[in-house]
Amino acid sequence: MEKKTKIILIVSAIIVLLGVILGIFIFAKGTKAEKNYVDFVRTYNIISLDVSDEADYVNLTIRNPRTDTLHVVKVARDLIEDEIIEDAPYEFTFDYSGPVIEDTVPSIFENMTLKSVKLSNKTSLEERQDTL
Repeated sequence: MEKKTKIILIVSAIIVLLGVILGIFIFAKGTKAEKNYVDFVRTYNIISLDVSDEADYVNLTIRNPRTDTLHVVKVARDLIEDEIIEDAPYEFTFDYSGPVIEDTVPSIFENMTLKSVKLSNKTSLEERQDTL
């Protein structure tokens, strides 16, 4: 085999190998950037419920029991039980599929779909605090 032919074969093999490596890298990066959450649950204490300007929504003041921070979030009225027990733990179940988001209360409520809000009977050590 001629020297020129060997060089062309080696260069071609290197180009194909680099293409395969680049394809694997792009695929791996794409799969890491997306997660599929099924029944993503966080437990918050509902401090108060206020009627929203919009008839189908209420504003909840919630407290994260782990960080003791307060947030006001807008929630569809039909997801809230008839009677709220103030400062009791509630499990908020979300549905989300998409790129990884910031692990903050505002980001979770803005980017995920809230499916249910239910009074929790679990102790603080048993509460669900799913991670992103």
